[in-house]
Amino acid sequence: MNTFTWKHGLAGLGLLVALPGVASADLVLPAADCGFGPTNNCVVFDDFTSYSLALSNFQAGYGDLSVGDPFRVATSPGQIANYLVIGSNANVAINNQDLGIGNVDNGYYTPNNVPGGAANFLMDGGSGNDGQQATTGSPATRMPDPIVGFPGDNIRMGDTTVNNNATDPGTGADPVADGTLPLWDVPISSLLNYLGSGVLTFMFNLNEENGGTLDNGQDLLVYADVYLTDVQTGNVKKYTLSGNSCGGGACPGAGSPLQQAQDQTANVDDILPTADDKWAYVHGKICVLDDGSVIRLGECTAADLSAGGQNVNQSLGAEEAAFAVVSLDLNDDIRNGVWDVLSVDLRMSHVGGGYEQIFILGSTITDAPEPPRVPEPQTLALFGVGLAALGVARRRFGRRRRRAA
Repeated sequence: MNTFTWKHGLAGLGLLVALPGVASADLVLPAADCGFGPTNNCVVFDDFTSYSLALSNFQAGYGDLSVGDPFRVATSPGQIANYLVIGSNANVAINNQDLGIGNVDNGYYTPNNVPGGAANFLMDGGSGNDGQQATTGSPATRMPDPIVGFPGDNIRMGDTTVNNNATDPGTGADPVADGTLPLWDVPISSLLNYLGSGVLTFMFNLNEENGGTLDNGQDLLVYADVYLTDVQTGNVKKYTLSGNSCGGGACPGAGSPLQQAQDQTANVDDILPTADDKWAYVHGKICVLDDGSVIRLGECTAADLSAGGQNVNQSLGAEEAAFAVVSLDLNDDIRNGVWDVLSVDLRMSHVGGGYEQIFILGSTITDAPEPPRVPEPQTLALFGVGLAALGVARRRFGRRRRRAA
């Protein structure tokens, strides 16, 4: 299920002498097999497949993500500067012009250190600390687009709607009128220059507060529309990530141990395009069995722990990506020569703690067989003790045989 390239083999009696690693720019993902059983590796939100990198790492036998693990994508300020950034902190690399791939919008500012953990995020190009794009300059002069625009920039702006325009999208912001969200745009030509042969993959950091669920907690609500536009004809195609549909059916909602969706709450988080839209619910922790089965999207209960459940942390902070999100249909569409511009309409709610990061990299999807499950460190240690004991026993046996001779 979770596949990667071995850089080192096994030596002597099958003992692992070096753990394999994959460079962050060479993320290798398994072919999607979505569900919650031991062989499943992803979940579906509308048109997108979402991989939990922490779960993938656990299922491959590595435990918590750490340096050198195959599913770790490092995202410190120096490392994320090499990626195509959709959203990050104002003090982190958000100037995509530095990539040299052609014109592209810069990254939006995402909320940071929000008191109470209840901020909403819309791609608002206006004033304020959140929901902006920028190059340089004071808040009054920051612009939502690069200095040199491109054909199709802001082309979907007029289509944007907000269910409740008066719901505060950020700290101290004014109501947001329909048709005013600039969105994040990139010419398909620039995007392909960046991706090369890699699969278009949206990466997401979950950087929330510890403990609890939504406000003052480590869970989050997310919604996104990704548009493709033919600038000359005006034709448009849309891909959605939401809690509206999961694998062709209704997403489990509040009260389900496998909750993937949440309804909008009036005057709190009702900032989705329509009143019927549902949020995708992002969990800071999930509860899994040792074989990798997911028994709860959320922290283990006492009963879960008694049944052998253990928590896998998905709120990894700003230093490591938590999720890789892919649509192979979208990846095919950006390469068919029909579309000119890709636009992203990202919305988040119940944002707290540090800043979330959203960026793009090119991944590899493979159908190669799953590698052997790597023993946990304790197992390796016990195995080593066993080998040592076997060696001592053989030496003693040899001495006895020599004496008997």
